[in-house]
Amino acid sequence: METKYNNVEMSETGLKCDNPNCDWKDETITFENYHEWLNKACPKCGENVLTEQDYNNAQVVRFAADLLNNLSPEELVELSKKVNVDDLKSDPIFSETVGFENLTNDTKLVSISVSTHKEIRVDKIKPCNE
Repeated sequence: METKYNNVEMSETGLKCDNPNCDWKDETITFENYHEWLNKACPKCGENVLTEQDYNNAQVVRFAADLLNNLSPEELVELSKKVNVDDLKSDPIFSETVGFENLTNDTKLVSISVSTHKEIRVDKIKPCNE
């Protein structure tokens, strides 16, 4: 899918061990290299670093960004008018999201942190200047 607009910028970096008792992470690993880590053992504890589910979740987020980048600015404005923030808050993807107050009807840019470990979850919404 060819990107026409720059509505969404992806910054995908790093992997961390799936073991909650392990602190191994490597922030230099990019999405383009994720396939090399698929079902590989953690260098520190031996647990799985990247499951197929987590890899597929990351691909879904990339696909969503590509879809948004194919919307014109006018189409994006129309789509945003149909989004109800209160409805988002009740969706499991947003159940632990911090920063809903940063979603406004003006044209402020926001940064959205998404986790793809075991599920797709929006962790934080903040203004881009932070």
